[in-house]
Amino acid sequence: MAAYEDLKDISAESAVIASLLNHPEFILHTDWLKAEHFSQKENGAIYWAINELYKKGITNIDEVNLNNQLASNKAVVKLMALHNLTDVSKYIELAGYAARDTIKEYIELCRTILALAYKRSLYKKSGELQRLCFNSDTEVEVTDNKVHRIITDLTEKFLITTEIKTIGEEVDDILAEIIKKQTEDGFGIPSKWNIYRPFYVFEPGELIVVASRMKSGKTANLLNEAIHKAKQNIPTVVFDTELTDKMWVTRALAHLSQIPVRRIKEGKWSPEEKNRILSANAELKKLPLVHIYMPIVDINRVYAICKMLKYKIGLKFVCFDYIKGNDTDAFALSNKLGQITDVLKNEIAGELDMCVLAACQLSRNNEISSSDKIAMYASTIVYWRYKTAEEIRSDGGLEYGNIYTRIYLNRNGAQQDAGEWMSLNYIGDTQTIMDCKQTVREETPFG
Repeated sequence: MAAYEDLKDISAESAVIASLLNHPEFILHTDWLKAEHFSQKENGAIYWAINELYKKGITNIDEVNLNNQLASNKAVVKLMALHNLTDVSKYIELAGYAARDTIKEYIELCRTILALAYKRSLYKKSGELQRLCFNSDTEVEVTDNKVHRIITDLTEKFLITTEIKTIGEEVDDILAEIIKKQTEDGFGIPSKWNIYRPFYVFEPGELIVVASRMKSGKTANLLNEAIHKAKQNIPTVVFDTELTDKMWVTRALAHLSQIPVRRIKEGKWSPEEKNRILSANAELKKLPLVHIYMPIVDINRVYAICKMLKYKIGLKFVCFDYIKGNDTDAFALSNKLGQITDVLKNEIAGELDMCVLAACQLSRNNEISSSDKIAMYASTIVYWRYKTAEEIRSDGGLEYGNIYTRIYLNRNGAQQDAGEWMSLNYIGDTQTIMDCKQTVREETPFG
């Protein structure tokens, strides 16, 4: 029966050391292999010494240089004494017999060492996973988060990046991917509203943020975009910090049926209203759409759910409503919002290759509340606010919209100056946002 002690390959470790003694430049191709990955500590110590010598520009890896480098580190000296590593000449002698002369062979040996090191670490972690089975947690989500962290931390320690290419080597593949993703509308997934299309489309790896004052239609914005994408058969999830499933579905039914939210709640529908609501309900059931109520944000759980949904339904579009925290300390709150935005942009959009749309809150001064880090991570930030009654009248009436919006920050397309802005029409009763006629004013509505 196989045992923990079998999770090693001494011949592969010896061959790697021998290869580096003859070809120290090979080590440049395996910066992911570390001394601690070797099962025999003395092999790890020699690997460390060769790496340190080569970083100093020393390519003559002989007995004298190896001994001097090994003696330069107290921890290594202690390790050498513990494992009776007093003579490195045997490694020099072995080099002529076990060395590999091609990079491909050398890398394969290193992969073997890394794979076995991963298995040894996984074996040790299995005890930690077993202990989770007997702790006091009663919620599946709590235990699942802990399991996810253990596995993720372990996986990240063993990530391999073995191939670095020049742009010339990559450009054909990149252009082919760009062409493959092009659609009749250009590329990416367009916004529901035409006014935004010159500025951005939703693309995997990118984070779009809608910023507005409280109770100004952020949720309706994300709901419109989510249903718009799901209707195109794009698997979509909405993470909601404020609306329960019942509240969100009621708004979605209002949007699809064009019957006011209040009427849906009241009941006593006319036959025509009932048919429209039942039709909207049937449509909603068929959409590849998930709504998750999360009043207290657990961004690690958000990541885990997105990863699960990617395999379960092929998730492509993520809505997060909205970036907030409960910390009373301003510094802690800023860090919390920054952490949430970082995960949305770099782990969910980037690592999981998804399109992400999020919302955040503006202060009274029309600045992003509590954290500059939101702007630091976002690909595009869209400002959004209600027009006043006077502004609606001055613009020419409701056919010119009741919402002001502008592109505050954009890394992926055209920019807007502070004095430029656009309009949309928002019908709150039915949670519907539509394009409208545009007008021009000299002053900026975002002051």
